Amino acid sequence: MVVIVFFTFIGIFLFSDLINAKSKMGLTIVAALVLGMIMGGGYDIPDYSMYDSMYTASIVNFNYSFDYKDSGQGGYSRNIGYTILNNIFGTLGLSYQEYKIFTSIILLLLLLLYIKKIVPKISFVLLLYVLYPFFMDIIQLRVFYTEVILLIAVYYLSKYDRNKLGVFVFCVLVMLSGMFHSMGWLWLLFIPFRLLLQSKKFKFISWLFIITGILLPVYASFISNSFLPIMYMMAESDVTAHYQIYTMRDTVRLGYLYVWGYDLALAGLLYKMKKIMIESSSTQLQKMFVTNTYNLFLFVICILPASAIATESFRWSRVLMIESYIALVIYTMYETNHIRRNLIAFCLLLVTILASYLNFYEGSSEFVLSSFVNNVFFDW
Repeated sequence: MVVIVFFTFIGIFLFSDLINAKSKMGLTIVAALVLGMIMGGGYDIPDYSMYDSMYTASIVNFNYSFDYKDSGQGGYSRNIGYTILNNIFGTLGLSYQEYKIFTSIILLLLLLLYIKKIVPKISFVLLLYVLYPFFMDIIQLRVFYTEVILLIAVYYLSKYDRNKLGVFVFCVLVMLSGMFHSMGWLWLLFIPFRLLLQSKKFKFISWLFIITGILLPVYASFISNSFLPIMYMMAESDVTAHYQIYTMRDTVRLGYLYVWGYDLALAGLLYKMKKIMIESSSTQLQKMFVTNTYNLFLFVICILPASAIATESFRWSRVLMIESYIALVIYTMYETNHIRRNLIAFCLLLVTILASYLNFYEGSSEFVLSSFVNNVFFDW
């Protein structure tokens, strides 16, 4: 029953957004509250007990001198920003469940408000986000933090594209995201990569890396066999034990193919959108947002060789999916060729469905229902 009510709300939101309802800010707030109740209220989901334990440890054991070894012994997160946030809310007396509800609503509200700054109608972006990766964000909370902060960073990079302020804000925000999940630091490398793309003199270097990434299936087995033992030797014992569980499974050893296929497909679709957007009457912000999204996917293609041994590679594209949805909505607003518009929209939707199935729904679909049924707001 709760699931039916939830998707009925999504339908009402879509309809209200399409008919230009006056109370759009009110709708946005209600959408953040509803999604926040689902995200924050669920408790019978993977990683919940781990996050709960880290939250408790951040109150009892957190050492503000902070070092990696101390975090391992203390049981709290190695990500300093996440641990400090846990410590602040825990010290205020909130339980982990209350903390998760509050932060989920705030972050979802931020997410929707920044989407609204780029496109006037957010309903289709919201619908695609609920399809994927919303239910995965419920499980992997720190990745969700990175996802939201990265979107805001790309917004400011696009808004202030013609001066250094955009780059500065982008770098500050992605460093902030790295304090919640180490993957966030990765996006700092996008700035020099972007400069290479913009430089005619050195542009061939970036394309050399991109071609190397595109050819990944040719040499992925070599990387996997050669460098995985080195990774084991260099990693801390607890990290090694954690990742050995995954790397021994064939589905993960070949998991780079999911990332590889999705990134190539999205880059191709975004390239077509970008070319059309340059000649359109869209705003400068919208043009640069589509361009930056395209460049970000090129960047991910550039670093694809690492995905042969990095299970984290699943998340490189995932945190950019909202940007690709926004780019699609911008494109459909200005595309005059209806056949081409529908074809590109269909292809993006198809690629998203395939990626979400392989990366989440194939093995974790039961947790979608669990997010509703085993939820503090609905299980009474």
